[in-house]
Amino acid sequence: RVTVWNRTASRCAEAEAAFRKSGDTRHALYAKFGRLHRDVESGADRAVHDEVSRDLVNPAVAADPLLKIRALSLLGNIDLNIDTRAGIEDWQEVLAIATSISDAKWQNRARGELGLLAGVNGDLASAALALQQAIGKAESLGDVAGQLHFTIWLANGMAHNGRPDAALRLLDRVIALAEKSGH
Repeated sequence: RVTVWNRTASRCAEAEAAFRKSGDTRHALYAKFGRLHRDVESGADRAVHDEVSRDLVNPAVAADPLLKIRALSLLGNIDLNIDTRAGIEDWQEVLAIATSISDAKWQNRARGELGLLAGVNGDLASAALALQQAIGKAESLGDVAGQLHFTIWLANGMAHNGRPDAALRLLDRVIALAEKSGH
C-alpha cells in the first residue's frame, strides 16, 4: 500500500539527517515527525508513541509551539486508536496551544479531531456536527488536507451508520477536490 507518508518518508529521513548534520535541531525534528507518520501507518504505534513522548520533553520541542503541536498531533493520531482518553488530552492541548498562538488551521484541526474522538466514544451527533464544522472551516482557510481528512472521516461514519448513499456523494466530492488540488 503506497501512501503519501510512504512516498515522502525517505525524503523526510534525508532531510532529518541533513538538518542534524548542519546543527538545525528544529528542522530536523520537523522532518523526524514527518518520517514517523509513515512508521505509524506501518504499525509501529507503540514505538512511535514512546519516541514522540520523549521528544515532547526535549527543550527544542517544549519551547516551540508549532513543533509541540506537530508532536502532539502525532500522539493524538496514535491515541485515537489505542487510548481515546489520552487522545482527547492530546488534542485539547493542541487546541490550547493553537489558540494561544492564534493558529486558526490547527485550532480547526484540533476541534475536528476532538469531534472524531466523540464519535469513537459513541457521541455520533457531536461527531457529525464537529466534522461538518471542521470541513467548512478548513475550506474557508484553504486547508485542503484538513478538508479531505475530515470529509473522508464523515463519509466513513455515514456509511457505517446506514447512510451509504450520502457517504458516496461526499466521497465523490472529496475525490474531485483531491484531483483538483493535486492530492
